[in-house]
Amino acid sequence: MSLIKMISGLIKSTTFMNKINDVYDWKILSESYFLCATICCDSLLDELKNIEEKSLHCYNYEKNFKFKFSAGNLIKPVVFSFKHGVELYLKGLGKLWNVEPAHKHDLLFLKQYVIDQTQDINMVEVLEKLWTTLIKYYSGEYLGLVHPKSDKMNEAERYPEGNGYKIPFIISMPEYKEDNLNSCLVVSMSTVYQLKEDILLVADCFKNLYEKGFAK
Repeated sequence: MSLIKMISGLIKSTTFMNKINDVYDWKILSESYFLCATICCDSLLDELKNIEEKSLHCYNYEKNFKFKFSAGNLIKPVVFSFKHGVELYLKGLGKLWNVEPAHKHDLLFLKQYVIDQTQDINMVEVLEKLWTTLIKYYSGEYLGLVHPKSDKMNEAERYPEGNGYKIPFIISMPEYKEDNLNSCLVVSMSTVYQLKEDILLVADCFKNLYEKGFAK
């Protein structure tokens, strides 16, 4: 083997390894957010169960941190972790096809951007199918909002104010008078169970896409 071919082979090998390491950085961080979200779902379910059994109205977690507000408020950072994990997965996924991540937070835009850039039939089918689940969290439909709105900056759960859908005042159970419930959002155990199921479904689909991408 000539020296030139040897050097060329080393460059290609190094480039490939750098690509793998780069993609894995996105994959690891994405799954870290998904894992945190599922752990928080389990914790929230435990607290909601306690609230229902003891007729409590707030989350009294006093081991290390005192949070004396409705436990249902925890759904916001949980959903943010889920949606941010999706954003990172979409941005990292394109790198398998040498597509640089778009500098956007809009999940719908990122999904379409990856599809348009890669032109991979399998990816198109999976991402379009996934979107039937993700759209609930993109528009706020998972909250049962009367007026869902696209969260194009991925900020509805990140800030108390923004351009996405507006999250009402959250309670964990009907703890106020009936005439006040119209302005409140009740977070039930079924809502959290569905959220956890959706997180695991989406995470599994993304993992499969990455594995097929590495096999290319």
